[in-house]
Amino acid sequence: MTNKPKVTRRDFLKRGSGSVALSLFIGGGLAGFRAAAKAAAQATPLKVFTPQEARTLLVMARTLFPHDFLADDYYLKVVTAIDDKASSDPKTASMVREGLARLGNKFSLSSESEREKRLRPVEKSPFFIFVQGETLNKLYGNPEVWKIFGYEGSSVDLSSFDDIGWLPNE
Repeated sequence: MTNKPKVTRRDFLKRGSGSVALSLFIGGGLAGFRAAAKAAAQATPLKVFTPQEARTLLVMARTLFPHDFLADDYYLKVVTAIDDKASSDPKTASMVREGLARLGNKFSLSSESEREKRLRPVEKSPFFIFVQGETLNKLYGNPEVWKIFGYEGSSVDLSSFDDIGWLPNE
């Protein structure tokens, strides 16, 4: 008698869909990533930034915190948050626009190593610090992203301190 691992339908589908996604990513390469970023940025209603600027912000956020398994939608929430703040504060809008201009129009079309090289000179700038902070807060503060990473949330939210049934009764 052999101990063959039991593969459920769900396991099979998970593994199969991961393989399909990986092959599409590898097959599409950077061109597929660029097309997805462009389409996503153009689909987001913006108040201040152009689709090109939004695409650059999206790619910058992805470069700062790269997770190939996260869809652009999660990074678009960062872009939307930055756009919202820029719409209510002209100084923020100006700072972001100037920072994007320093990165250049071709930033979103560059390789990852080239994007990293372009970001290094602006690491200490208010623009970089602002975008980095917004990305941290909006990406890792998103409960939908928590689920993807397997984080269930704060233990305070999951239980209450009143529930002390584990203590012996007096």
